Amino acid sequence: MVGSWKPCPQVLTDSIPDGADVYFEGSRPFISEPSFFLEYPAEPNVFTLNGYMFTLLGLYDWATEAKSSEARDIFNDGIATLEKILPYYDLGTFSAYDLSYITHSRLPYLQPRAPHIAPRYHAIHIAQLRALSSVTGENLLKARADKWQGYAEGKQL
Repeated sequence: MVGSWKPCPQVLTDSIPDGADVYFEGSRPFISEPSFFLEYPAEPNVFTLNGYMFTLLGLYDWATEAKSSEARDIFNDGIATLEKILPYYDLGTFSAYDLSYITHSRLPYLQPRAPHIAPRYHAIHIAQLRALSSVTGENLLKARADKWQGYAEGKQL
């Protein structure tokens, strides 16, 4: 029924089982619970970038259209996390689809993975960063989009 739905923010703010830091022992942990929104559950979690940024764009729409301060707070926390984690996705020539190359190497029962890269996701990441930069005014997001656009054009920056 149109108009009968209610927002359910607890879906976005439930903690990741065992916390994200379990995957990043010995390296700089970057995720402060509960600010990483998983596109899909996996064991171990792979922290998919495009799904995370699509969630942020949806949160922005929710906060704006519903004038929800709760959604705005979750969105702002998510943007702060995005700014911290972007360097982990930057491979110097391409953006990584996810962080499985990190999470799989931290668990002794899994073989380390090479970074998952795909031109279509690289283009999506750039477009998402530009969209998020336009709604937040965050120069760091625009700078990363420009850098990744340079990779797509064959420039290593």
